[in-house]
Amino acid sequence: MKAALSLTLSGAGKPYILTEHLRQAISHNYGLTLHQAQDMATTFRSVWKPEHCYGGLLYRKKESVVVITPQTGETIVQLTNIFIADVAGEQQVLLAAQEYDNVGCSNFGGQLVRSTTNSIIAPLNSISRKVMLAKYNDNCQPTLLVVDFMRRIFL
Repeated sequence: MKAALSLTLSGAGKPYILTEHLRQAISHNYGLTLHQAQDMATTFRSVWKPEHCYGGLLYRKKESVVVITPQTGETIVQLTNIFIADVAGEQQVLLAAQEYDNVGCSNFGGQLVRSTTNSIIAPLNSISRKVMLAKYNDNCQPTLLVVDFMRRIFL
């Protein structure tokens, strides 16, 4: 386990080769050239954030979370990777995630989303909270209802 900025990365860290797409996203987010973003990183399966909730909270790959970034505000995503990468000579703890598009509200006011092919890279500290996604009966396309069960804890 490695500690960094009030969080603990768990699972044995494994070498991870960043794709050019990931390196471009990191370069764009940090205002760097592509050459300043290294092509190697260390990946982890989960992260413990001790300041979340009452006794801390574990976030794992494939879980759905709310990420807050200056570019997009609150976004529902599924975590696809948690990793440490060298960015301009500094170790950064980052997440890669698959975005969900907000498609409106259900009949009873719940937020509805659909999966997309859009991915994001963000600092790990941009995770706000966990959410659950439940299948919602929509005849058009596969739609998911966001169950934001932790919203009141974090607001």
